Amino acid sequence: MRVRYSALMLMVLAILIGLPATAVARSEDPNNPEALLPGEELTGTLPGSPAGSFAFFTVEYPGGDQELVIRMTPRPADPSVAQQIAFNVYGPDGLVGSSRVPSEGDPSVRELRYTASGPVRLLVQLYNYTLTTTIGYSIVATGISEHVPMPPTTPAPAPEAPVTLPEAGAPPVAPWSALWPAPLTPTICPTQAMGRALRCRPPSRPTIRSWPMPSGSASMPPTGV
Repeated sequence: MRVRYSALMLMVLAILIGLPATAVARSEDPNNPEALLPGEELTGTLPGSPAGSFAFFTVEYPGGDQELVIRMTPRPADPSVAQQIAFNVYGPDGLVGSSRVPSEGDPSVRELRYTASGPVRLLVQLYNYTLTTTIGYSIVATGISEHVPMPPTTPAPAPEAPVTLPEAGAPPVAPWSALWPAPLTPTICPTQAMGRALRCRPPSRPTIRSWPMPSGSASMPPTGV
């Protein structure tokens, strides 16, 4: 019994080992594409269909005039069906471009180059319009970074405080208190018990002495009150 069980397990393992590896399924929905990160190669398969079969990816282009290169390599490489196995790239305003055969290398490879100053999200539509040919493929985006490095900014200098200039006009006039003596302080006289005020002499006003005038000058006003 144990011998039969061991033989059965060996047969199952042999069958599993002999099976081909299953390719990873990619998004067929343009509203839910798979992210194609810079430098990360993705692989998958597309069955042949006269109406077209598709896989969709997005590339976050960071701007800064970096040259994005999207490259797709079909497997098996068959140049006779290369025109039916390729990809288109779309932006917010519609079609950006279609893949082309590179100037050098494998003629079955398709690539697209893109450059712009501003950031944009791109949609990659990979298609297969062959009748019955199922292809494997690899696709990769290179030449860009995830973020554009920003140049260091120099802080702006602090604004200087405004300088207030004196208003033009006549020279300041000395106050009257500087020209004339202070007013006399009233003298309060004490009162007697009967309520009659005593006679009090008010304080005498100080005399303003005149300064000697130089000869030929105008006369000074009187100095007494």
